[in-house]
Amino acid sequence: MASSHDRSLQWLCLLPAGLLTVAFEIWLGHRHDYAGHFAAGYGASLSALAFFLKQHTRRRAGTWWLLPVACVLLIAAGAIAELTIFRLAKFDEVDFFNQSLGAVLACVVAVPLLGRGDGLSVGGERRDGSACANIATISRPADLEFDAALIAGLVLLVLGGSRAFA
Repeated sequence: MASSHDRSLQWLCLLPAGLLTVAFEIWLGHRHDYAGHFAAGYGASLSALAFFLKQHTRRRAGTWWLLPVACVLLIAAGAIAELTIFRLAKFDEVDFFNQSLGAVLACVVAVPLLGRGDGLSVGGERRDGSACANIATISRPADLEFDAALIAGLVLLVLGGSRAFA
């Protein structure tokens, strides 16, 4: 059963993207692809960040600098996708801007995930030096939080992708 902290992180992952997608649809409803590119950029970025940070935060603490670097890399990946995979007619600057906006918001939302590792260092000790009796119990909630962000991102990627080509 998910704790209230798990549920609040799930809402943190979904609420900003949902509100901005609704705003896109209200004010730019004649262009559904704008909302789709935003949601797809957000979803792909959130999923990539959740996967990467789940692996990385277990090994190192104090890696705040990863998010700005990841944000630039995710925007670059969006540009490459727009230039290659999704190039139907030409490079669309507005679509690129909308998916980049989604990537930036995903990086902002991923800030709580940065410190959500299980606190373990190599050898089964906590970073503060105390011994761990049950490693699986300690790492389980963090895994659920990363997984929830990953799944939320994938759902938004699929929904956004379907709207981008509507």
